Formats: sequence, structure tokens, C-alpha cells
Amino acid sequence: MLGSVWVQAIVRRPLKLCNRALDRALADPQNLRRLEALRLDIEELAEQDPVFREQLARLLQAARAEQPSVNTQTSTVTGHGNTVMQVSGSNNTVGRQ
Repeated sequence: MLGSVWVQAIVRRPLKLCNRALDRALADPQNLRRLEALRLDIEELAEQDPVFREQLARLLQAARAEQPSVNTQTSTVTGHGNTVMQVSGSNNTVGRQ
């Protein structure tokens, strides 16, 4: 998401405050210090610019809506001959036949 054209446009447009931090974060997106510097610049910009703050809020809301649903199941079996069944979804039936 960091490389999104929309994110870059929102950050670059209102103020040049974030440009250096954004360029550095895009160049090395695994560098947590660079991402933190960008986060701090974005927070400062959001405090200063209500229009930017609203755009950022809409961007974050859209990103949350696009997140995939994750279903994690874990089972630990100890012993001999134990049976484990796991199901996901709805209208499932588990039983021996």
C-alpha cells in the first residue's frame, strides 16, 4: 500500500513536509526507522491540514474495508490415535458415518 499512487499524491500534494520521508520510505520499505519518520511527518501534516486529515481518514477507512478476512485454526493433539476435525464457514456438519 505504501507504493500506492493515491497515497503518494495525498502526501505530496498539500505540503512538501513529507516528501523526503516518503521518498526514503519508498526506497527502503523494510526500514522501520524510515517508515516511522514518514508516520511522524504524516501525523504532523494531519494536525496542520484539516483537508488532508479528512482525505487520510477516508484512505484508512477504505484500506480497512479491503483487508481480507483471516480465519486461523490451531489444534494440538497429544496421545495415540486421537482424531481432530476442524471446519470453517457455515452449515457444516461433523460426525462419524
